[in-house]
Amino acid sequence: MFQFLHNPYPRNNDFNHRLRITLFSGLLVSVILIFIFSIRSGISAVMIGNFLLFGAVTSVSMALFEMLLPAVFRNYFSEERWTVSKNILFWTLLMLMITIGNLLLAHYLYHVPLSAASMFKWFYYTAGIGFLVNGAFSMFYYKRLLKQNETGAAELNHELLQHEKNQIKAAIETPEVKPKEPGKLFFVAENGKDEYAFSPEEILYIESADNYSKVVTIENHGTKQVMIRNTLKRMQEQCNTHASFFRCHRGYIVNVDKVVSVRGNSQGYRLCFDEVQETVPVARSMNEELKKRIRK
Repeated sequence: MFQFLHNPYPRNNDFNHRLRITLFSGLLVSVILIFIFSIRSGISAVMIGNFLLFGAVTSVSMALFEMLLPAVFRNYFSEERWTVSKNILFWTLLMLMITIGNLLLAHYLYHVPLSAASMFKWFYYTAGIGFLVNGAFSMFYYKRLLKQNETGAAELNHELLQHEKNQIKAAIETPEVKPKEPGKLFFVAENGKDEYAFSPEEILYIESADNYSKVVTIENHGTKQVMIRNTLKRMQEQCNTHASFFRCHRGYIVNVDKVVSVRGNSQGYRLCFDEVQETVPVARSMNEELKKRIRK
Protein backbone atom coordinates (compact mmCIF):
# COMPACT_ATOMS: atom_id res chain seq x y z
CA MET A 1 0.00 0.00 0.00
CA PHE A 2 2.69 2.48 1.09
CA GLN A 3 4.92 1.47 -1.80
CA PHE A 4 2.04 2.24 -4.17
CA LEU A 5 1.89 5.79 -2.80
CA HIS A 6 5.48 6.37 -3.93
CA ASN A 7 4.81 5.12 -7.46
CA PRO A 8 5.13 7.73 -10.21
CA TYR A 9 1.88 9.26 -11.36
CA PRO A 10 1.35 10.94 -14.75
CA ARG A 11 1.07 14.71 -14.73
CA ASN A 12 0.88 16.96 -17.77
CA ASN A 13 1.99 20.52 -17.00
CA ASP A 14 1.14 21.83 -20.46
CA PHE A 15 -0.73 25.12 -19.95
CA ASN A 16 -3.39 24.46 -22.58
CA HIS A 17 -4.04 20.98 -21.16
CA ARG A 18 -4.50 22.37 -17.65
CA LEU A 19 -6.73 25.17 -18.92
CA ARG A 20 -9.02 22.66 -20.64
CA ILE A 21 -9.26 20.56 -17.46
CA THR A 22 -10.03 23.66 -15.38
CA LEU A 23 -12.86 24.85 -17.64
CA PHE A 24 -14.27 21.38 -18.24
CA SER A 25 -14.36 20.54 -14.52
CA GLY A 26 -16.34 23.67 -13.67
CA LEU A 27 -18.79 22.97 -16.48
CA LEU A 28 -19.14 19.34 -15.43
CA VAL A 29 -19.96 20.32 -11.83
CA SER A 30 -22.71 22.68 -13.07
CA VAL A 31 -24.15 19.98 -15.34
CA ILE A 32 -24.19 17.39 -12.53
CA LEU A 33 -25.96 19.78 -10.15
CA ILE A 34 -28.52 20.79 -12.78
CA PHE A 35 -29.15 17.13 -13.64
CA ILE A 36 -29.59 16.03 -10.00
CA PHE A 37 -31.96 18.83 -9.02
CA SER A 38 -34.00 18.63 -12.23
CA ILE A 39 -34.75 14.99 -11.36
CA ARG A 40 -35.41 15.59 -7.65
CA SER A 41 -37.60 18.70 -7.57
CA GLY A 42 -37.55 20.51 -10.87
CA ILE A 43 -35.37 23.47 -11.71
CA SER A 44 -35.72 27.18 -12.45
CA ALA A 45 -33.65 29.71 -14.34
CA VAL A 46 -32.43 31.17 -11.03
CA MET A 47 -31.26 27.75 -9.86
CA ILE A 48 -29.44 27.17 -13.13
CA GLY A 49 -27.66 30.50 -12.68
CA ASN A 50 -26.69 29.57 -9.12
CA PHE A 51 -25.37 26.17 -10.21
CA LEU A 52 -23.29 27.86 -12.88
CA LEU A 53 -21.78 29.98 -10.10
CA PHE A 54 -20.88 26.84 -8.17
CA GLY A 55 -19.21 25.54 -11.31
CA ALA A 56 -17.30 28.83 -11.55
CA VAL A 57 -16.05 28.31 -7.97
CA THR A 58 -14.64 24.96 -9.07
CA SER A 59 -12.94 26.50 -12.11
CA VAL A 60 -11.42 29.39 -10.12
CA SER A 61 -10.13 27.01 -7.42
CA MET A 62 -8.67 24.70 -10.03
CA ALA A 63 -7.05 27.62 -11.85
CA LEU A 64 -5.20 28.40 -8.62
CA PHE A 65 -4.12 24.80 -8.04
CA GLU A 66 -3.62 23.66 -11.64
CA MET A 67 -2.07 26.76 -13.19
CA LEU A 68 -0.77 29.28 -10.63
CA LEU A 69 0.84 26.96 -8.06
CA PRO A 70 2.68 24.82 -10.68
CA ALA A 71 4.06 28.02 -12.23
CA VAL A 72 5.41 29.21 -8.85
CA PHE A 73 6.58 25.85 -7.44
CA ARG A 74 8.00 24.26 -10.58
CA ASN A 75 10.21 21.71 -8.81
CA TYR A 76 7.44 20.37 -6.59
CA PHE A 77 5.06 19.99 -9.55
CA SER A 78 7.72 18.53 -11.84
CA GLU A 79 6.30 15.74 -14.01
CA GLU A 80 9.28 13.50 -13.20
CA ARG A 81 8.76 13.86 -9.42
CA TRP A 82 4.98 13.55 -9.35
CA THR A 83 3.78 10.52 -7.37
CA VAL A 84 0.50 8.90 -6.32
CA SER A 85 0.81 10.37 -2.80
CA LYS A 86 1.38 13.87 -4.18
CA ASN A 87 -1.65 13.50 -6.41
CA ILE A 88 -3.85 12.40 -3.49
CA LEU A 89 -2.65 15.31 -1.34
CA PHE A 90 -3.16 17.69 -4.25
CA TRP A 91 -6.78 16.61 -4.79
CA THR A 92 -7.58 16.63 -1.06
CA LEU A 93 -6.38 20.23 -0.70
CA LEU A 94 -8.19 21.17 -3.91
CA MET A 95 -11.44 19.70 -2.57
CA LEU A 96 -10.93 21.70 0.64
CA MET A 97 -10.39 24.89 -1.37
CA ILE A 98 -13.51 24.27 -3.47
CA THR A 99 -15.48 23.51 -0.29
CA ILE A 100 -14.53 26.86 1.22
CA GLY A 101 -15.56 28.62 -1.98
CA ASN A 102 -18.85 26.73 -2.16
CA LEU A 103 -19.66 27.46 1.47
CA LEU A 104 -19.01 31.19 1.03
CA LEU A 105 -21.18 31.22 -2.09
CA ALA A 106 -23.95 29.26 -0.31
CA HIS A 107 -23.77 31.73 2.58
CA TYR A 108 -24.27 34.60 0.10
CA LEU A 109 -27.05 32.91 -1.89
CA TYR A 110 -28.91 30.89 0.75
CA HIS A 111 -27.69 32.37 4.06
CA VAL A 112 -26.04 29.08 5.05
CA PRO A 113 -24.28 29.63 8.42
CA LEU A 114 -20.48 29.74 8.40
CA SER A 115 -19.79 27.05 10.99
CA ALA A 116 -17.72 23.92 11.42
CA ALA A 117 -20.81 21.78 10.89
CA SER A 118 -21.58 23.56 7.64
CA MET A 119 -17.96 23.20 6.55
CA PHE A 120 -18.05 19.46 7.17
CA LYS A 121 -21.38 19.09 5.38
CA TRP A 122 -20.25 21.03 2.31
CA PHE A 123 -16.92 19.17 2.20
CA TYR A 124 -18.92 15.94 2.17
CA TYR A 125 -20.97 17.17 -0.82
CA THR A 126 -17.94 18.59 -2.64
CA ALA A 127 -15.75 15.54 -2.07
CA GLY A 128 -18.62 13.24 -3.00
CA ILE A 129 -18.91 14.78 -6.44
CA GLY A 130 -15.21 15.59 -6.86
CA PHE A 131 -13.73 12.27 -5.83
CA LEU A 132 -16.40 10.32 -7.68
CA VAL A 133 -15.55 12.00 -10.97
CA ASN A 134 -11.84 12.74 -10.58
CA GLY A 135 -11.00 9.64 -8.55
CA ALA A 136 -12.46 7.32 -11.15
CA PHE A 137 -10.87 9.29 -13.99
CA SER A 138 -7.47 9.43 -12.28
CA MET A 139 -7.36 5.70 -11.60
CA PHE A 140 -8.44 4.90 -15.15
CA TYR A 141 -5.85 7.32 -16.57
CA TYR A 142 -3.09 5.87 -14.36
CA LYS A 143 -3.87 2.24 -15.25
CA ARG A 144 -4.21 3.00 -18.96
CA LEU A 145 -0.87 4.83 -19.20
CA LEU A 146 0.90 2.24 -17.04
CA LYS A 147 -0.27 -0.63 -19.26
CA GLN A 148 0.47 1.33 -22.43
CA ASN A 149 4.02 2.24 -21.39
CA GLU A 150 4.84 -1.20 -19.97
CA THR A 151 3.74 -2.76 -23.26
CA GLY A 152 5.76 -0.22 -25.24
CA ALA A 153 8.83 -0.82 -23.07
CA ALA A 154 8.57 -4.58 -23.64
CA GLU A 155 8.48 -4.01 -27.40
CA LEU A 156 11.51 -1.71 -27.25
CA ASN A 157 13.43 -4.25 -25.14
CA HIS A 158 12.70 -6.85 -27.81
CA GLU A 159 14.07 -4.46 -30.43
CA LEU A 160 17.21 -3.85 -28.34
CA LEU A 161 17.78 -7.60 -27.92
CA GLN A 162 17.31 -8.22 -31.63
CA HIS A 163 19.72 -5.39 -32.46
CA GLU A 164 22.34 -6.89 -30.12
CA LYS A 165 21.91 -10.33 -31.74
CA ASN A 166 22.36 -8.81 -35.18
CA GLN A 167 25.56 -7.09 -34.10
CA ILE A 168 26.97 -10.34 -32.68
CA LYS A 169 26.01 -12.24 -35.83
CA ALA A 170 27.67 -9.61 -38.04
CA ALA A 171 30.85 -9.73 -35.95
CA ILE A 172 31.03 -13.54 -36.25
CA GLU A 173 30.41 -13.56 -39.98
CA THR A 174 33.01 -10.87 -40.73
CA PRO A 175 35.77 -11.32 -38.12
CA GLU A 176 38.47 -10.01 -40.43
CA VAL A 177 36.90 -6.53 -40.61
CA LYS A 178 38.28 -4.33 -37.89
CA PRO A 179 36.07 -1.58 -36.57
CA LYS A 180 37.13 1.89 -37.47
CA GLU A 181 38.47 4.04 -34.70
CA PRO A 182 35.64 6.45 -33.96
CA GLY A 183 36.42 10.15 -34.05
CA LYS A 184 36.67 12.12 -30.87
CA LEU A 185 33.72 14.15 -29.68
CA PHE A 186 34.71 17.67 -28.61
CA PHE A 187 32.77 19.93 -26.29
CA VAL A 188 33.71 23.60 -25.93
CA ALA A 189 32.79 25.35 -22.70
CA GLU A 190 30.76 28.54 -22.55
CA ASN A 191 33.91 30.69 -22.27
CA GLY A 192 35.04 29.41 -25.67
CA LYS A 193 38.43 28.35 -24.31
CA ASP A 194 38.06 25.15 -22.29
CA GLU A 195 37.75 22.10 -24.54
CA TYR A 196 36.88 18.55 -23.54
CA ALA A 197 37.44 15.48 -25.73
CA PHE A 198 35.61 12.17 -25.35
CA SER A 199 35.33 8.97 -27.30
CA PRO A 200 31.64 8.70 -28.25
CA GLU A 201 31.43 5.08 -27.05
CA GLU A 202 32.47 6.05 -23.49
CA ILE A 203 29.59 8.50 -22.93
CA LEU A 204 26.40 7.15 -21.36
CA TYR A 205 24.38 10.34 -21.13
CA ILE A 206 24.60 14.09 -20.58
CA GLU A 207 22.45 15.75 -17.94
CA SER A 208 21.55 19.40 -17.47
CA ALA A 209 22.76 20.73 -14.10
CA ASP A 210 21.80 24.39 -13.73
CA ASN A 211 24.42 26.38 -15.66
CA TYR A 212 26.46 23.25 -16.31
CA SER A 213 26.09 20.01 -18.23
CA LYS A 214 27.14 16.77 -16.53
CA VAL A 215 28.73 14.23 -18.85
CA VAL A 216 28.51 10.69 -17.41
CA THR A 217 31.14 8.40 -18.91
CA ILE A 218 32.49 4.86 -18.50
CA GLU A 219 35.90 4.60 -16.87
CA ASN A 220 37.74 1.53 -15.50
CA HIS A 221 34.62 -0.63 -15.07
CA GLY A 222 32.94 2.27 -13.31
CA THR A 223 31.70 5.72 -14.22
CA LYS A 224 33.02 9.25 -14.14
CA GLN A 225 31.21 12.57 -14.15
CA VAL A 226 32.62 15.63 -15.91
CA MET A 227 31.02 19.02 -15.34
CA ILE A 228 31.17 21.40 -18.31
CA ARG A 229 29.95 24.97 -18.05
CA ASN A 230 27.58 25.01 -20.98
CA THR A 231 23.88 24.69 -21.72
CA LEU A 232 22.41 21.37 -22.79
CA LYS A 233 21.22 23.01 -26.01
CA ARG A 234 24.78 23.89 -27.01
CA MET A 235 26.00 20.45 -25.97
CA GLN A 236 23.36 18.97 -28.26
CA GLU A 237 24.56 21.12 -31.16
CA GLN A 238 28.13 19.94 -30.59
CA CYS A 239 27.28 16.24 -30.69
CA ASN A 240 24.74 16.35 -33.55
CA THR A 241 27.35 14.84 -35.88
CA HIS A 242 27.07 11.53 -33.99
CA ALA A 243 23.79 9.76 -34.76
CA SER A 244 23.80 7.75 -31.53
CA PHE A 245 23.24 10.86 -29.38
CA PHE A 246 19.62 11.77 -28.85
CA ARG A 247 17.94 14.61 -26.92
CA CYS A 248 15.33 12.39 -25.26
CA HIS A 249 14.23 14.93 -22.65
CA ARG A 250 14.64 18.61 -21.95
CA GLY A 251 17.19 17.71 -19.26
CA TYR A 252 19.03 14.81 -20.95
CA ILE A 253 20.98 13.73 -24.01
CA VAL A 254 21.45 9.97 -24.19
CA ASN A 255 23.82 7.72 -26.12
CA VAL A 256 21.28 5.27 -27.54
CA ASP A 257 24.03 2.71 -28.24
CA LYS A 258 24.58 2.37 -24.48
CA VAL A 259 20.93 1.72 -23.57
CA VAL A 260 20.49 -1.92 -22.50
CA SER A 261 16.78 -1.89 -21.56
CA VAL A 262 13.72 0.31 -21.29
CA ARG A 263 11.34 0.50 -18.32
CA GLY A 264 7.79 1.74 -18.62
CA ASN A 265 5.65 3.31 -15.89
CA SER A 266 2.63 5.60 -15.83
CA GLN A 267 4.82 8.63 -16.61
CA GLY A 268 6.45 7.13 -19.69
CA TYR A 269 9.74 5.40 -20.51
CA ARG A 270 13.02 5.32 -18.61
CA LEU A 271 16.29 4.21 -20.20
CA CYS A 272 18.58 1.82 -18.32
CA PHE A 273 22.34 1.18 -18.55
CA ASP A 274 24.65 -1.59 -17.37
CA GLU A 275 27.15 0.72 -15.72
CA VAL A 276 24.85 2.89 -13.52
CA GLN A 277 21.69 2.43 -11.49
CA GLU A 278 20.34 5.82 -12.54
CA THR A 279 17.79 5.82 -15.33
CA VAL A 280 17.11 8.53 -17.89
CA PRO A 281 13.54 9.73 -18.53
CA VAL A 282 12.06 10.09 -22.00
CA ALA A 283 9.66 12.96 -22.70
CA ARG A 284 6.29 11.80 -24.04
CA SER A 285 6.83 13.84 -27.20
CA MET A 286 10.04 11.88 -27.84
CA ASN A 287 8.56 8.36 -27.58
CA GLU A 288 8.20 7.84 -31.33
CA GLU A 289 11.66 9.23 -32.03
CA LEU A 290 13.10 6.85 -29.44
CA LYS A 291 11.50 3.90 -31.21
CA LYS A 292 12.98 5.03 -34.53
CA ARG A 293 16.46 5.39 -32.98
CA ILE A 294 16.36 1.93 -31.43
CA ARG A 295 15.12 0.27 -34.62
CA LYS A 296 17.93 1.72 -36.76
